[in-house]
Amino acid sequence: MSEVLTESRRKQLLESYFRSRVESASEGPAIPSRVSGTAPPLTFAQHQLWLHARLAPNLALYNEPITVRHRGPLNPRILEQAFSEIVRRHEAWRTIFPLQDGEPVQRVLPPFFVELPEIDLRELDRDDREEEALRIATSDARLPFDLATGPLFRAKLVRIGVEEHRLYVTLHHLIFDGFSGYRVFLPELIALYDAFSGNQPSPLEELPFQFGDYAMWQHQRLEGAELESHLNYWRQQLSTPLPSLQLPMAEPALPVQSFSGAMQTVLLPAQLSEALRELCRKEGVTLFMALLAAFNVLLSRYSGQEDIIIGSNTAGRTE
Repeated sequence: MSEVLTESRRKQLLESYFRSRVESASEGPAIPSRVSGTAPPLTFAQHQLWLHARLAPNLALYNEPITVRHRGPLNPRILEQAFSEIVRRHEAWRTIFPLQDGEPVQRVLPPFFVELPEIDLRELDRDDREEEALRIATSDARLPFDLATGPLFRAKLVRIGVEEHRLYVTLHHLIFDGFSGYRVFLPELIALYDAFSGNQPSPLEELPFQFGDYAMWQHQRLEGAELESHLNYWRQQLSTPLPSLQLPMAEPALPVQSFSGAMQTVLLPAQLSEALRELCRKEGVTLFMALLAAFNVLLSRYSGQEDIIIGSNTAGRTE
């Protein structure tokens, strides 16, 4: 994700953040704090991700890069102070995933101060600065993390001009996602930086529970018969071999999985987009559901198959 912090965008992020905090205070489940020192298990989604990451340990498959573009005065020392406060208040930023009795657990490191390495590109020609900044960010985003030792994030501050900076942050998906970036990290970084710039204390309330508390609560909710019902559903779904998709390929598939993917951007005409949205409203489905169904039909036309198995990213949040 990339974010340009204009003044209007700063205000929008802060307003959305504090409004969501008020709403969440009166909604959602009561999640108790775990006993101090207890190593919580991974959530079910985390365990899937951890297992997949272990299958390809030297690839940065689950690195989440963030770019924050800032124009205007910036005090790097205050930015470090604000960043360090985020790391202190959110255990997830300090969590590592060692093995305990052969199973991964969440272990929270003590709070630590975050020093931001600074890279000054002003000696380069103006046209070369952006290219070099992008090279630095891309190189960092491709470095894998050690899940057992951590930390599972890295950050660099790149100076493009006198009052122009790029903050590059790379985190592992086990501790972070895109939702957290826009709804938590950026608004909190802005609020803390503004407060510390004026020698004021943090304006953010302490968190009522941490992610490890949520993981414990999730496992307690799904113990016994409820968990078994979920497992039985998937046992039944996976009891017969899944059909492989037989697409006409211009070139044969590689014999070894490379995890080297690509993105294809398709722009839909405004009239078609509105017609799709109207169809979704009429049928009571989301736009994603309709487009996924259309993609299934397209694959069926190319393959001649009726049973199509495809994967899709999802946050999996029910709370």
